[in-house]
Amino acid sequence: MPSPEPASFQLRAGDRVGNYVIREQIGEGGFAVVYAAEQERPVRRKVALKIIKLGMDTKQVIARFEAERQALAMMDHPNVAKVFDAGATETGRPYFIMEYVAGTPINEYCDRQRLTIEERLGLFNQVCEGCSTRTRRGSSTGTSNRPTSSLLRKKASRRSR
Repeated sequence: MPSPEPASFQLRAGDRVGNYVIREQIGEGGFAVVYAAEQERPVRRKVALKIIKLGMDTKQVIARFEAERQALAMMDHPNVAKVFDAGATETGRPYFIMEYVAGTPINEYCDRQRLTIEERLGLFNQVCEGCSTRTRRGSSTGTSNRPTSSLLRKKASRRSR
């Protein structure tokens, strides 16, 4: 049985949401927060947990969030993180579990590597492909289109979180 949700505004390392243990916050948007978490059952793996912020759980926000998670769950694109699970806390806050993507935000990567305009546009094109797929599938809401949400892996594979 899941542990009760903490009463604090933000989840902290060690807090539980369903079968997941929060490790650290890795992102935040207008109505949701993303955490690195560890799935314990039925398999152990590092995941990303996106949950609506306390106080943002209006009917309209919940509807947008549920539409986003459903659209993402239906996708199979190399530039979009996969959705593994979804649910709600004991207090009714919806969340979903995504593939954890370790990487460098695209803007930091471009600056550190001193990429040319052409190289930056090549990466931007990959981001646009993922965003286009998400939009066609009904997930055009949220803050996932920020540069800090577009991560690059060492093998030049990128997925939105």
